Amino acid sequence: MSVNKKDLIEGMDADEALLYTVRKHWFGLFIVYVEVGIGFAAVVILLFLMAPVIFPNAEPAARHANLSILIAVGAALTWLILVLFTYIYRQSMLIISNKNLTQITQKGLFSRTVSELTMANVEDVTASQHGFSASIFNY
Repeated sequence: MSVNKKDLIEGMDADEALLYTVRKHWFGLFIVYVEVGIGFAAVVILLFLMAPVIFPNAEPAARHANLSILIAVGAALTWLILVLFTYIYRQSMLIISNKNLTQITQKGLFSRTVSELTMANVEDVTASQHGFSASIFNY
Protein backbone atom coordinates (compact mmCIF):
# COMPACT_ATOMS: atom_id res chain seq x y z
CA MET A 1 0.00 0.00 0.00
CA SER A 2 1.13 3.56 -0.60
CA VAL A 3 0.00 4.75 2.85
CA ASN A 4 2.85 5.39 5.28
CA LYS A 5 2.00 4.43 8.86
CA LYS A 6 3.87 7.45 10.20
CA ASP A 7 1.36 9.63 8.35
CA LEU A 8 -1.51 7.80 10.04
CA ILE A 9 -0.31 7.65 13.65
CA GLU A 10 2.38 9.78 15.21
CA GLY A 11 4.96 8.17 17.50
CA MET A 12 5.44 4.87 15.68
CA ASP A 13 8.82 3.17 15.57
CA ALA A 14 11.09 4.00 12.65
CA ASP A 15 11.76 0.29 11.96
CA GLU A 16 8.06 -0.61 11.93
CA ALA A 17 6.75 -1.63 8.49
CA LEU A 18 3.15 -1.26 7.39
CA LEU A 19 1.77 -4.60 6.19
CA TYR A 20 -1.87 -3.83 5.49
CA THR A 21 -4.58 -1.24 6.11
CA VAL A 22 -8.20 -2.37 6.40
CA ARG A 23 -11.00 0.15 6.00
CA LYS A 24 -14.75 -0.26 6.34
CA HIS A 25 -16.44 -1.66 3.24
CA TRP A 26 -18.07 0.71 0.72
CA PHE A 27 -21.34 -1.22 0.86
CA GLY A 28 -22.09 0.23 4.31
CA LEU A 29 -22.01 3.71 2.78
CA PHE A 30 -24.09 2.57 -0.18
CA ILE A 31 -26.89 1.42 2.12
CA VAL A 32 -26.88 4.75 3.95
CA TYR A 33 -26.95 6.67 0.66
CA VAL A 34 -29.93 4.63 -0.60
CA GLU A 35 -31.82 5.12 2.67
CA VAL A 36 -31.17 8.87 2.65
CA GLY A 37 -32.20 9.12 -1.01
CA ILE A 38 -35.47 7.30 -0.35
CA GLY A 39 -36.14 9.45 2.71
CA PHE A 40 -35.39 12.67 0.84
CA ALA A 41 -37.67 11.64 -2.05
CA ALA A 42 -40.44 10.84 0.45
CA VAL A 43 -40.07 14.28 2.09
CA VAL A 44 -40.18 16.01 -1.32
CA ILE A 45 -43.35 14.13 -2.30
CA LEU A 46 -44.90 14.92 1.08
CA LEU A 47 -44.04 18.62 0.68
CA PHE A 48 -45.72 18.75 -2.74
CA LEU A 49 -48.83 17.02 -1.38
CA MET A 50 -48.99 19.29 1.66
CA ALA A 51 -48.13 22.52 -0.19
CA PRO A 52 -51.71 23.88 -0.10
CA VAL A 53 -51.78 23.36 3.68
CA ILE A 54 -48.29 24.79 4.27
CA PHE A 55 -48.84 27.86 2.03
CA PRO A 56 -52.64 28.36 2.07
CA ASN A 57 -52.78 31.92 0.71
CA ALA A 58 -50.04 31.68 -1.91
CA GLU A 59 -50.60 31.57 -5.65
CA PRO A 60 -49.52 28.32 -7.38
CA ALA A 61 -46.40 29.93 -8.88
CA ALA A 62 -45.35 31.38 -5.51
CA ARG A 63 -46.14 28.09 -3.81
CA HIS A 64 -43.85 26.22 -6.23
CA ALA A 65 -41.11 28.81 -5.78
CA ASN A 66 -41.31 28.46 -1.99
CA LEU A 67 -41.26 24.66 -2.29
CA SER A 68 -38.24 24.85 -4.60
CA ILE A 69 -36.37 26.94 -2.04
CA LEU A 70 -37.27 24.51 0.77
CA ILE A 71 -36.17 21.54 -1.34
CA ALA A 72 -32.90 23.23 -2.33
CA VAL A 73 -32.06 24.07 1.29
CA GLY A 74 -32.99 20.53 2.34
CA ALA A 75 -30.86 19.03 -0.43
CA ALA A 76 -27.87 21.18 0.59
CA LEU A 77 -28.21 20.16 4.25
CA THR A 78 -28.64 16.51 3.30
CA TRP A 79 -25.53 16.66 1.08
CA LEU A 80 -23.51 18.29 3.90
CA ILE A 81 -24.60 15.61 6.38
CA LEU A 82 -23.72 12.84 3.90
CA VAL A 83 -20.26 14.35 3.31
CA LEU A 84 -19.60 14.51 7.06
CA PHE A 85 -20.91 10.96 7.55
CA THR A 86 -18.70 9.69 4.73
CA TYR A 87 -15.65 11.40 6.22
CA ILE A 88 -16.31 9.90 9.66
CA TYR A 89 -17.02 6.45 8.18
CA ARG A 90 -13.80 6.43 6.11
CA GLN A 91 -11.57 7.51 9.01
CA SER A 92 -12.11 4.26 10.94
CA MET A 93 -9.49 1.65 10.03
CA LEU A 94 -7.40 -1.26 11.17
CA ILE A 95 -3.64 -0.96 10.61
CA ILE A 96 -1.50 -4.11 10.62
CA SER A 97 2.25 -3.69 10.87
CA ASN A 98 5.07 -6.10 11.58
CA LYS A 99 5.00 -5.10 15.29
CA ASN A 100 1.52 -3.82 16.12
CA LEU A 101 -2.15 -4.11 15.37
CA THR A 102 -3.76 -0.65 15.58
CA GLN A 103 -7.48 0.07 15.48
CA ILE A 104 -8.66 3.61 14.81
CA THR A 105 -12.34 4.18 15.51
CA GLN A 106 -13.80 7.52 14.47
CA LYS A 107 -16.99 7.88 16.53
CA GLY A 108 -17.85 11.42 15.52
CA LEU A 109 -16.39 14.49 13.92
CA PHE A 110 -14.35 15.31 17.03
CA SER A 111 -14.29 11.90 18.75
CA ARG A 112 -11.61 9.34 17.88
CA THR A 113 -10.28 6.27 19.66
CA VAL A 114 -6.92 4.64 18.87
CA SER A 115 -6.23 1.17 20.29
CA GLU A 116 -2.95 -0.64 19.83
CA LEU A 117 -1.99 -4.23 20.46
CA THR A 118 1.46 -5.72 19.94
CA MET A 119 1.67 -8.79 17.73
CA ALA A 120 3.16 -10.74 20.63
CA ASN A 121 -0.16 -10.39 22.50
CA VAL A 122 -2.38 -11.61 19.67
CA GLU A 123 -3.63 -15.09 20.57
CA ASP A 124 -6.79 -15.63 18.57
CA VAL A 125 -8.34 -13.91 15.58
CA THR A 126 -11.87 -14.78 14.48
CA ALA A 127 -13.82 -13.34 11.57
CA SER A 128 -17.39 -14.14 10.58
CA GLN A 129 -19.79 -13.17 7.82
CA HIS A 130 -23.53 -13.25 8.35
CA GLY A 131 -26.14 -12.77 5.68
CA PHE A 132 -26.58 -12.88 1.96
CA SER A 133 -25.24 -9.42 1.10
CA ALA A 134 -22.18 -9.86 3.37
CA SER A 135 -21.28 -13.02 1.48
CA ILE A 136 -21.83 -11.50 -1.96
CA PHE A 137 -20.00 -8.22 -1.33
CA ASN A 138 -17.37 -9.78 0.95
CA TYR A 139 -17.65 -7.51 3.98
